[in-house]
Amino acid sequence: MLDDFFVRALIAGIGVALVTGPLGCFVVWRRLSYFGDTLSHSALLGVTMAYSFELNIALSVFIISDPTPSCLSTWVGCYIFLSSTNFGRMVCFASLEVI
Repeated sequence: MLDDFFVRALIAGIGVALVTGPLGCFVVWRRLSYFGDTLSHSALLGVTMAYSFELNIALSVFIISDPTPSCLSTWVGCYIFLSSTNFGRMVCFASLEVI
């Protein structure tokens, strides 16, 4: 009655759901969800640039994804620690304009 492909896809979907559910809870629990979001979007930028300039996809993703989260986390840390004063707000917004 059910196609063999459908049964295999259903089993694979259930397996992925069983693995990614607890993993997602762990990521949220450790407060790493925004870092993962940043990393995935920078990797998407690397893939887009690889297709645009006809480069190696893996190399382009590595080159783009490596410095992007560290730059963004530095800016967020600056914003969190310096935003309590007016001078700190001006410094953070000026750094955003430079980036």
